Amino acid sequence: EMASRLQQDGGGGVRRRHRHNDNNSQSQHSQSQSVKKTKKPTTSTAAAAAAADASGELGSLYKEVAAGLALSALLSLVPGVLLSRFSATIGSVGGLMTLVPALIGMRGNVFGSLSSKLSSVVVAEGRDEAKKLWGGRGREAVQSDLDARYAIVISEMILLSLLLPLCYLAAASGGAGLHAYMQLASVCAISSLLCGVVMLKGTLELVFRSFLRGMNPDNIAAPVITTTGDLITIPAVLVGVLALHAIDSSASAMGGFLGCCVAYVLVLYARAVRSIGWADFASMVAQRLPVLTMCMGVSFGAGLALDEMIDKLAEQSASDASVAAANAFLVALSPMFNAQGGSGGGIFASRISSTLSLSVDSNDNNDSNDNNRKSDNRASALPWIPGARTLSESVVLAAAVASVMSVLCLTMIFSPLQVPVDRAVRLSVGMSTVLSFAALTAYWYSKICLVLGMDVDNAGVPMVCATMDLAASLAFLLLVG
Repeated sequence: EMASRLQQDGGGGVRRRHRHNDNNSQSQHSQSQSVKKTKKPTTSTAAAAAAADASGELGSLYKEVAAGLALSALLSLVPGVLLSRFSATIGSVGGLMTLVPALIGMRGNVFGSLSSKLSSVVVAEGRDEAKKLWGGRGREAVQSDLDARYAIVISEMILLSLLLPLCYLAAASGGAGLHAYMQLASVCAISSLLCGVVMLKGTLELVFRSFLRGMNPDNIAAPVITTTGDLITIPAVLVGVLALHAIDSSASAMGGFLGCCVAYVLVLYARAVRSIGWADFASMVAQRLPVLTMCMGVSFGAGLALDEMIDKLAEQSASDASVAAANAFLVALSPMFNAQGGSGGGIFASRISSTLSLSVDSNDNNDSNDNNRKSDNRASALPWIPGARTLSESVVLAAAVASVMSVLCLTMIFSPLQVPVDRAVRLSVGMSTVLSFAALTAYWYSKICLVLGMDVDNAGVPMVCATMDLAASLAFLLLVG
């Protein structure tokens, strides 16, 4: 009897298990059918969400870039007015007026490169680590690299200031000698020391604060840093000229000051070597200093173009007094137009560098010692032909530049100085067209740097800024006529 009951219970249990399995199979089948039914809407929803994210990102890019360029254009009026007002004082030191655009460009090249590197680091490291880096308490490898860069950028400012007067002496036909070189080098070195301290602090504050407040420092740092260099370079040059007059251009005083500058550069280099070691220091300097020297020569060409424009406007003013005020206004506007080129190119080059740091370095963590492989991965990550994303960002950057230029056009037309309408429109449309190529220029410069195994932050950003500054200067010279 017990055996028969067990058999009955077992059979019932089997039947119950079969019914349970049948129910499970039916529920799984219904779930799979529902998944199949909802699979297509899920894909389309994901595509729509991705498109919305891309549209929102481009909108944010336009807002941040347009705001940065507008702020840059507005603040660039100040150095333009100072340049127009104190041109006689600056011109009292022979050849200094020609070097002013190169000095201004030097600030943007050196600290634009630093801001781009900082942006790449904070974006890759994240918010918490960025707070530690800002306070000097970041991871040892990253913090040591940044500390070395801080020392190197100041030393580069001084070295380039000592090399820059040689460009003028080489181009001068009057056979200027050692005393003229010491005068120019002293003024350039004084302005570089003053600007270097201020801009280093300002660059750190700008990059870290903008990132911690949820903004992309790549979109903001380049125009603001360029403008900051414009703002403080002219007053710093004036301080250098006044100091030179105060010592009555004494050869012994100038020689002693220049010797101290060289000694300070050596101290800064020793500090950088102690932070990152000789091999990394030599690699960093070998990449940066030749490129920055080349950029200095390009910026010197922009200075020659500015001199040509000032002479041209002076001749027009002498022949027709009615246009003298408008021409003076155009001279004041020249730094503003020139700054837009370097700012636009610097923004895009910095964005490319940060994108590569995120997409490539994260894939190389398991093979961080294989530098050749990392370089190959970086080069292949950026094709020669820009993709749809790059072209769309280029269009957004061009739209931001055109917006700022349109406002400048209206300002010139309706200003009390009454700049002729045809000249204002020609400047606005022409400069917008020239500067719209800043993004593509930055893209191909970055690709060339990657193919050559160079860091985009060290080499690409300065070359883009210098090239676009020269292009803006030449375009301004042609369009003013």
